[in-house]
Amino acid sequence: MKRREAIAGAASLGVLGAGGALAVGGFPSFGSSSDGSNENPQIDEPVTVPTVDLSWSDGEPVTVPIADTVTVLEFWATTCTVCPDAVPKVTAAAERTGDDVAFVAITAEDVGPDDFSPEYIEDTWREFGGGEWPIGYGTFEVQVQLTSAATPATAIIDADGVTQWTHTGIVSTETILEEIEAAGGTVR
Repeated sequence: MKRREAIAGAASLGVLGAGGALAVGGFPSFGSSSDGSNENPQIDEPVTVPTVDLSWSDGEPVTVPIADTVTVLEFWATTCTVCPDAVPKVTAAAERTGDDVAFVAITAEDVGPDDFSPEYIEDTWREFGGGEWPIGYGTFEVQVQLTSAATPATAIIDADGVTQWTHTGIVSTETILEEIEAAGGTVR
């Protein structure tokens, strides 16, 4: 019986340790492999994303990835408990990129009369430290296709429409900038 308890205890520690590592660092990032091939999940075709009508944007749909532009997608949710720590890092990265890089936030929630109001989405985004770029919604399949269903998550797509990097969880501003630059975007 003691052997069985020892094995169960060791297995429990392994599960707890792995869970703790994922909670702190998020899921692993994926990028190009050492042989130069790209193993990231891809969007099969560009997707038109409805956007929230905000004080800084007109609410017109955005097609992602944005043609001929490095596109950074930040997946978030108003109910995400770690998004207030993650979003400011992406905003800081946005402030240090050139005009050849576009940012689009995509919320996991639906927006509309029977769902979350545009005002609530905008207020929460501002409270989380989000930048003034479009906030899309209603495209959960894009998030699942690229990063999983977890928030926060970040995907960087190069100007040719190829996903170059994805990360689930909190990531540093410096890492985001390095990945933008690796995807061909200008970093100042």
